Amino acid sequence: MGIRPRISAALDVNGNGKMTVRSAWGRFYDLPHLWMPSDSPRRRPLAARFVVSGPLLDDPFATVAGGNPFPLVRGPNMTFPQFANWVTFPLDMKKWHADQWNISVQRQLGTSWAASVNYVNSRGHRLPIGDNINPAVFQPGATTGNVNQRRLLNLENPQQGHYGNIIAMKPIGTSLYDALLLSLNRRASRGLSLTGNWTLSRCITDLINYEPGMAGFALSKPDDVAYDRGSCGGGDRKHVVNGTAVYQLPAFAKGVVGAITNDWQVAGIVRAQSGDHFNVVTGVDNALNGQTNQRPNQILADPYLKQGNQWLNPAAFQAPAPGTYGNVPINAFVGPGAFNVDMGITRSFHTGGNREIQFRAEFFNLFNTIQKLDPLTPPSAVAALNSPTFGQITTAADPRIVQLALKYVF
Repeated sequence: MGIRPRISAALDVNGNGKMTVRSAWGRFYDLPHLWMPSDSPRRRPLAARFVVSGPLLDDPFATVAGGNPFPLVRGPNMTFPQFANWVTFPLDMKKWHADQWNISVQRQLGTSWAASVNYVNSRGHRLPIGDNINPAVFQPGATTGNVNQRRLLNLENPQQGHYGNIIAMKPIGTSLYDALLLSLNRRASRGLSLTGNWTLSRCITDLINYEPGMAGFALSKPDDVAYDRGSCGGGDRKHVVNGTAVYQLPAFAKGVVGAITNDWQVAGIVRAQSGDHFNVVTGVDNALNGQTNQRPNQILADPYLKQGNQWLNPAAFQAPAPGTYGNVPINAFVGPGAFNVDMGITRSFHTGGNREIQFRAEFFNLFNTIQKLDPLTPPSAVAALNSPTFGQITTAADPRIVQLALKYVF
C-alpha cells in the first residue's frame, strides 16, 4: 500500500481577506482493473474454448476435431493453441499513481468582482504500457502472410514456439499535464452575474493501455516507448475559453404590462476552443511486425489543406518502406476549432403562495454554426492513409436545437 500524502497551504496576503495565495500537492493512486486476474482461469491451457461450426442437435461436437473435448482433463501434456494471442502481467506490478500540484492567486476587485490566476500540474507515474514481446522480425521474403512464422519465439524454436502476439504489461509509462487557468467572475448584482475563464494547457503521455489484449494498442515499435510518446489526443486542446451570463430582468411595471414583462431571466453560455489532437496511420502493416497502428512519413512541411472538408493534404504523406517506421509523431495533428453559443430564457408565473409555473426555452448552438469535428471523430478510416477519403472531415456536432419546457412548482 503506497503512502498518500497531502500538503496544502493558504496565505491571506494583506490580512483583509481580499487577496489570497493557495497551494496544494498530493499523490493519488489507482488500482489495476479487476478483469486482469479474473479471466486467467478461463484461458488455455487451464480451460478450453471452442468455436463450433455447423453444429448438429444430436451431436454438437461432430465437427470438432477429436470429438467432445469435455470434461477437460488437466495434465502436463496440455497444449497451447497454435499462434494464439497472450497477455502477461508482472507478478509484482506496482500501482500507478499521479502527483498533482497547483497554486492559485485570488483577488477581490471592488465589491462585485473577483479574479484568479491558477496553475495546475499533474504527472502520472508507473502507467501501464502494452508491449509486444513476440513481434515478427522483418527479413527477406517477409509478407503479411508469414507473420507468425517470423515471430521471435518461432524463429528461436520452430517446433515449440508457436505463439502469436504476447502483450506484456509494463508499468513504466509517464504522463504530463499542465495548465494555466485565468478566471474573472462577477457575483449577482442588480440582477446580473458573469463568469469567464481561459485555459491554456498541454497534455503529453506515453501510449497508455489499461486493457491490453482487449482494447487499445500495444507499442507501435516494440520495446520503444519514446516512439509513441506525444499528445494525449482527443483531450488535448491548447485553448479553451468559456463565458456565462445570467440576467434577471427587473420588475419595472405593474398590472397587465407587469404580468407580461416581469420575472424574465436570460442566460447565455459562450465557448470557444482550439482543435483537439488526432492520430494518422497508414492502415496497413508496413513494418511487417504484426502491428496495425503504424504511422506514415510526412514529406511536406505543411500537412494541412483546409479546403472545404479536406482538412489534411494527402500529398503530404507517404507510406514508409517495408520493414520501416514512419516519421510522423503520435497524435501530431490538430483538428478544427469550435465556437458555440447556447442561450436560455425562463419566465416564472406566480400562482399564489409558493406555487408557480415556470416556462423555459433553451437554444443550443443558437447561431446554427457548423461545428466540424476532426477526421477521426467518430473513429473511422478517414485518418488512414490507405482510405480514399483520407484527411476528410465527415462528421459535425449538433446543429441548432430548441427545447421547450413547462414546470409546475408547488
